[in-house]
Amino acid sequence: MTISLVTDSTADVPADLVARYGISVAPTLLVAGGQTFRDGLDSRMQYNTPYGEPLRHT
Repeated sequence: MTISLVTDSTADVPADLVARYGISVAPTLLVAGGQTFRDGLDSRMQYNTPYGEPLRHT
């Protein structure tokens, strides 16, 4: 029997544990300004807003 561990990126499992146990990490999606970003895969600089620009709430 094979057992697989799967989590999402909000669990913040350390990279060494992900590698050691072969954990699959699904990215959490963030939608901001009409764009979709994948946590841990897309650069955080891409979704930072300029100072003073409010985030759109949905």
